[in-house]
Amino acid sequence: MKGSSLLRSGVPLYLALGLLWSCSSSSGKKVVPIDQGAAGEAGAAGDSSSSGGAGNSGGGGSGGVEELGGAPAEGGSGGEPGEGGAGGAAPAFHGLYLGVDGLDTNDGSHDAPFLTLAHAVSVALPGDTIVYLDGTFAPSPVATIPDGVDVMAEHAGAAKLKCSFANLFTFAGTSRVEGLEFDACAQPIVAVTAGKLTMVDLYIVSGGTETGAVHIGGKVSATLTGSAGHVYSLAGANLFYISDTASLSVTGGTFQNVATGSFTGNGLFRTADAAKLSLKDLIVVNTLQATVSAGGTSVVTVDHCTMDLLAQTLVLLRNQSTFISKNGTRLALKPAAASRYECIRSELNGGSISIDDTEITGCSNGINGALPPTMTISNSNIHHNDGTGLELSGNGTFANLSISNTELSDVGTLNTQIHAAIRFNTGSILTMKLRGVTIKTIGAAFTDASGIFVQSAPAGCSFDFGTLADPGLNTFQTNGLGVGLRMAASNQDATVISAVGNTWTPNVQNADAQGKYSVPAGGPKVLDVVGPTNNVTGAANYSLSLPTTLRLAQIP
Repeated sequence: MKGSSLLRSGVPLYLALGLLWSCSSSSGKKVVPIDQGAAGEAGAAGDSSSSGGAGNSGGGGSGGVEELGGAPAEGGSGGEPGEGGAGGAAPAFHGLYLGVDGLDTNDGSHDAPFLTLAHAVSVALPGDTIVYLDGTFAPSPVATIPDGVDVMAEHAGAAKLKCSFANLFTFAGTSRVEGLEFDACAQPIVAVTAGKLTMVDLYIVSGGTETGAVHIGGKVSATLTGSAGHVYSLAGANLFYISDTASLSVTGGTFQNVATGSFTGNGLFRTADAAKLSLKDLIVVNTLQATVSAGGTSVVTVDHCTMDLLAQTLVLLRNQSTFISKNGTRLALKPAAASRYECIRSELNGGSISIDDTEITGCSNGINGALPPTMTISNSNIHHNDGTGLELSGNGTFANLSISNTELSDVGTLNTQIHAAIRFNTGSILTMKLRGVTIKTIGAAFTDASGIFVQSAPAGCSFDFGTLADPGLNTFQTNGLGVGLRMAASNQDATVISAVGNTWTPNVQNADAQGKYSVPAGGPKVLDVVGPTNNVTGAANYSLSLPTTLRLAQIP
């Protein structure tokens, strides 16, 4: 027992026995000293990383608890925690520097840079960074950047690279390119194999070809980011081309003064095949070409972007591509634009269009062209376009159009344009649904103005503007001179248009002072108006061709 320590300490036997007897007789307990817990061990050193890993704190040892008859004695307190291990050392930056006055016989250090990109690439290893010092560099041959090697400017925008060849960098794998300016380079960056390409704060001046100043292809996943206020481009055409199954995500920054290219499908961002393009928080201003030209089965997402162009179609959709616009995006032509073009031009024979929380304004037509199989518009504002808000045709396939919580206003104001918020001239079998849509102030002072104008549609089309179970809550009002709903399609079958629970122009065609259609007491739940009623003159809520039926009702 631990009491034997008294003997080992040299205390005489009779004194030790006396002490033990004295303690036990005074308290009825045998009290023994308790050792303290051992101190915790030091934490392990952190892993090596760019910032150094933090060590782990060691845990304190627990105090022992001992019993020698009677109540248990208290345990000793825990030992102090061990100190954390030292952080891991950050990996050393290994730069291979290039200077306009360098020599390839130098060692490639900052003070003794190489001259040519080809020599830097020949000695570069994974983890190295080729660094351009400030200056204007003469054109150099195309170089393949190995997997794991990065390229950057020492100071963003201060290294200017001239080009006389088709492209400058071909990236073979995962790399980062940052802060370089490309002057009059047709195609300075190509990455068309695999890996990840990270692009930061690039500058492109008067560059681009049909296949883009930057070509991302193969299975490459690429990102392009810009710091606050960064301007990617001054002039140039067809700056980015994304093909195959590659993807490009662009976040932040501004493109401006981009010129029109000679390619008929030109676009600042052009997609093909099954590529994916994502644009977020981007500004495109004062350009003379489409921002997006989508083709193949590619998917383009525009998220909280502003496109304020001087000319050209803003978005061109071809083949079976998919277009998504959302989160406060603005698609517009400036009032000072010399010519008017479509905000969105559809040449689709598949794919889809999804518009949410988007402003479309200032164009000849808001959205013009072929209906894809699926098109949805929600929570948006389509206004002040010279012609129609939506000018849609079909290619004989089935099309589904759904519009909700959206306003179409102040369109059809130019004499040379068609004066309608929505016009269909389609060979497609169309299913159309409207909920919470406001159509107003259409057509300025033109008597042929229409809120919705179905000029031609085949048999089998379906128009749902509200039902008893699901009221439309739409508003159909033009300029006080035209027609809210004009059905002029002569080749329709006996279509029934359900338009229950909507607001029309007050005191017109039996609508009350609130623009409602009441059902007579004790009568049917709906009021059916059967065409033709297309000989109306002046303001009208509806103009129906034979044998269309318009189903009206007021929902309490």
